Amino acid sequence: MRTLILSTSLLALGTVAAQAQVYGSAGFTFSDTHLSNVAQNPIVGSPTNEPFDNTLHRYTGTIGYLWNDMVYGQLEFSSAETDLDDQTVEDAYLSSYRYAVRGGYVGGTFVIGAFYGAFETIQDNDANNRTSEREFWGIEGSYRLPQNVTAFVQIGQIGGPGGTDGGGDDSIHDADFYLLGASYDLSDFVTLTGSFADANGRMDGDDMEASTFSVRMDFDVPSVQNLFLHAEITQTRLFQDESGGEEMRDNTISLGATYRFGGQGPMTTMADLGYLENWSALSGGVME
Repeated sequence: MRTLILSTSLLALGTVAAQAQVYGSAGFTFSDTHLSNVAQNPIVGSPTNEPFDNTLHRYTGTIGYLWNDMVYGQLEFSSAETDLDDQTVEDAYLSSYRYAVRGGYVGGTFVIGAFYGAFETIQDNDANNRTSEREFWGIEGSYRLPQNVTAFVQIGQIGGPGGTDGGGDDSIHDADFYLLGASYDLSDFVTLTGSFADANGRMDGDDMEASTFSVRMDFDVPSVQNLFLHAEITQTRLFQDESGGEEMRDNTISLGATYRFGGQGPMTTMADLGYLENWSALSGGVME
């Protein structure tokens, strides 16, 4: 399945001819995070049941081609770091990097496609500098419903362990995941989106569950062409079936801006993949 998805995505990305139109985006998001339950204190590296806060900055970029208004391919990049990244700490969400290739078919009211990518999360920046490295792949689609509603879905897998954090085993891996969501155009300038993602996999020899629920509002700035602002509330829950079960929750408020350029591509109807590396960083860093 992984080989088929990668081949399809690369073929779509390489289908560039005279009719192709280029599109893309560049974005920045600032997030404030509140962690609770079995999270570890990242400053001293000792377990605590008290919550703590940190901030995260994420930079994203997309470049894509839409050929003959039907076939698309796009390449995405993402880089994130928290306010702990410049400190010598252990067991924390410090930074992450991700790339993904997406491609598919646009059929008027629907989009169907596939994605393949990889990410690395860094949980420790002391002498050990432990990381988790994962590949991921899957299929996705969206459908434009009446009354300004768009429904979308993703189904995929996170690959086996890799990296230097416990041989790569100390964060979620070998996981099946899905995402369901819908957006509603409140006006010509405001869109409200809700989504839920869930995964079941392995971590440190135990069963691992991860889920993310988010509500997001996007605002098309009328006075600045192609500039979009967004606000988002997200809750992530992680559960490790170890010693009767350990659970943690990550509550995040985010504000950001995205500038889009070129033609209109299907990226506005596809869900962001950032929740995947969040699961890895939080499970391998804070929870582990």
